[in-house]
Amino acid sequence: MIDRHEKTSQIHAALALLGKHHEALSLPAQIKQSVASGAYDRVVLLYTKAIATLSGSSVDMMKEVMGEVESQVEAAKRRLRERLQDHEAPVIELSKAIHHLTKLEGLQHEAKVGPEKRSK
Repeated sequence: MIDRHEKTSQIHAALALLGKHHEALSLPAQIKQSVASGAYDRVVLLYTKAIATLSGSSVDMMKEVMGEVESQVEAAKRRLRERLQDHEAPVIELSKAIHHLTKLEGLQHEAKVGPEKRSK
């Protein structure tokens, strides 16, 4: 009876951990979907969340998730750069592309610098 109780407790703890990290684990897919729909404001928001929750993690799985997030952000930056090559695009659209590209590159730089060096 005690063994079943321990197993049940372990399962509950694992489920709680998965629930806690559900949003972090789904970030790559959310970013990919946002890039596909052209929702770059959302990409910036999700990337900010990813940096806050995953950056600097020592857990291998979280490092892998952050790597996938970085991959999706690179895809977003490629699409934004392609958009800048469209000389027939409205100026407002080009301005938005520059804004989003600048934000993403700034966030990447901050993530690489790390929190300990940002405050100095």
